[in-house]
Amino acid sequence: MENSYSRPRKPSVDFSSLNTITTTTKSGSQDDSYSQQHRSSLNISYHQEEEFANTTSCHGISHVFGKGISTTRRLIWTLATLTMTVICIIQCVDRTLLLASNPTRIVLKYDVAHKIRFPAVTICNFNRFRNSTINQSNRHRLGHLLRLMSATHVLSRGGRQIAKINAVNNTQDIQDDLKLLAQVGEQSDTLIKYCSWNNQLNGCSAKNFTLTYTEYGNCYTFNGESSDNPVLYQKHIGRYHGLRLVMDVEANEYTTWNPEPDVGIKFRIHEADEPPDIEARGVAVPAGYHAYARLKYNRATFLEEPIGKCNSRPLQYYHRYTRGGCKLECKTNASVEACGCRALYMPGSAPFCTARQIDHCILQNLDKLEHGTCDCPTACLFSTYDPKMTFSAIPTETITLEEAAALGISLDQAQSDPVINQSLASYLRKNYILLDIYMERLKYRSAKQELSYTYNAFLSDIGGQLGLFIGASVLTILEIGEYLMKKIFYLCKTFHRPLKQNKNDTANFISNLQSPNNPIAV
Repeated sequence: MENSYSRPRKPSVDFSSLNTITTTTKSGSQDDSYSQQHRSSLNISYHQEEEFANTTSCHGISHVFGKGISTTRRLIWTLATLTMTVICIIQCVDRTLLLASNPTRIVLKYDVAHKIRFPAVTICNFNRFRNSTINQSNRHRLGHLLRLMSATHVLSRGGRQIAKINAVNNTQDIQDDLKLLAQVGEQSDTLIKYCSWNNQLNGCSAKNFTLTYTEYGNCYTFNGESSDNPVLYQKHIGRYHGLRLVMDVEANEYTTWNPEPDVGIKFRIHEADEPPDIEARGVAVPAGYHAYARLKYNRATFLEEPIGKCNSRPLQYYHRYTRGGCKLECKTNASVEACGCRALYMPGSAPFCTARQIDHCILQNLDKLEHGTCDCPTACLFSTYDPKMTFSAIPTETITLEEAAALGISLDQAQSDPVINQSLASYLRKNYILLDIYMERLKYRSAKQELSYTYNAFLSDIGGQLGLFIGASVLTILEIGEYLMKKIFYLCKTFHRPLKQNKNDTANFISNLQSPNNPIAV
């Protein structure tokens, strides 16, 4: 018998049926598990909405997601809730835009003070030079000074003739011309014959006035910005407690060079650290009149940018920002930039213009100088002294020399001057001006710009809109935030579970294939 050996054969396995069974079992279990998790997530999600609807303080939501509510009623409440929500959003956006626009208002307030700071008073005579001081040796130099005073203004016919001659013949240094102006221009002691402050004997004199250069030449400022003179306050109302002046304009000393044909003075009441700007804002008083200037003190405070439009930037030539100082500084810088010089009334240390510079540069750039591109907004804090002017004629025809002594005319002067001695009343009427400047009252008006819509008002409006339309509050916002956090947490948890289950099934399948008991293992 023939022995034969045969290798045992491996059992045959139908892989297709095995794969089919394995795949079917796996897919069926995963689908069932995913369906159960999906149904569980939906139940949890709806439970969250239902819980939020029943517990929130926001009106309307409970009628949309609550139990036992008919479809019609639920639809009506859904439309009403959405409509009120849209209206609330529109109102809140409107309040937000209003807050962003920074609306302002002016609040007026009247206060009573024990004392009020007295303003600065600048006085100018219409006459630039005294006629008796002009001679052939100084005509041309005075013509240049006249051009320098009115470098940006039109001169009179006589002034133009003198300036034309001066443009050719002037060769003097400007500092010598200023010394000449101090001699032939208006003098404080000849202009101011009598001065009284606060009804005090010897309360003031011509020494209390400081020299100020303007378009009118030599002008004089009382209570200006000077360390030599203390700041003055008026503590009682009435003209006897203010500034009283008697001035002699010396009409017989007037020349034809003046741009104006007027005889008298021009004065301006202003803050001490503000340029007088006599040309634009001065008040004229003719000779032969007693002028009464009753002052009303006003103070204004404005908000700075970006809320308001005021400015408090530092100026180059002044200690404090004022709109007048900014304009004059702008004009000065434009003159220096265009021509390399400045006019007599302009601040700074740049050299004064020569006649040639005035003719060939200043007059050619008048539009640029007068209408520069500088932005000079209102100062954030400033004061005004609004004068109310009244006038009466002086003097009486029966005035005596003894009465004229109160006006600064001495008996010796009256007897030695034939003009005064012949007709005292006529002389006073042609030459003298009386000026009283005083506070009408110690009550002042303050105007303050402030925000008309503040953050507190904004919060109140937003709270009112939320409460009126949807019944919400700050706590309602916290409730909504809590609900959203829960919603995000459960959604993340729901999508994380199937992914983790798939990873576990894949790992188990690979482990089974590698097992020695697996019938398909090689």
